[in-house]
Amino acid sequence: MTMESGTYPIKQSAAEAGPAQLPTITFEEEYKLSFSGQDILIRHIPNAHTDGDVYIHFQQANILSTGDMFYYLAFPFISTGTNGTIDGHLAAQAEILNKTDDNTIVVPGHGPQTGKAGLGDTSNRLGNMRGYVAWLKKMGVSRNAARAFYPTFAKGSDWKDGPITDKFFLELVYTTLPQQPEE
Repeated sequence: MTMESGTYPIKQSAAEAGPAQLPTITFEEEYKLSFSGQDILIRHIPNAHTDGDVYIHFQQANILSTGDMFYYLAFPFISTGTNGTIDGHLAAQAEILNKTDDNTIVVPGHGPQTGKAGLGDTSNRLGNMRGYVAWLKKMGVSRNAARAFYPTFAKGSDWKDGPITDKFFLELVYTTLPQQPEE
């Protein structure tokens, strides 16, 4: 998909915007720049929330802006229509976690800012949910039947107010897991 062809899945297509509004700087994996005394790393992580996610690391300020690869205190949305997956989501969080220390400010795509501990706790919870749903799928439980199991996976009551329900998140995880059973 390209923005030039107007086939990018966002409804405000580049064709509507015109060539002058297209980005002049693009990159595949990462882009580095300096601005106002800050070294800034912009890094693409494939297949997390979507296939076009980036995080931004303001290195001297020790701030990481994660975009929608990290929802804090809520179930994340994984865009299956743009190649997002639970495994990509977890890989993104693992990479971001590796860039943090105990003083890093983590700015999520949704929810209040947090730090390494909040990101790590969220990633662990999502990993546990992924494992549980993968087990259900491996046992031959259908996606619809798996919804009946949703109360049994551990989540804190602090996640109840997000825009994504636990049942819908379970479906997103189920749908984005590999088709072959895990060994």
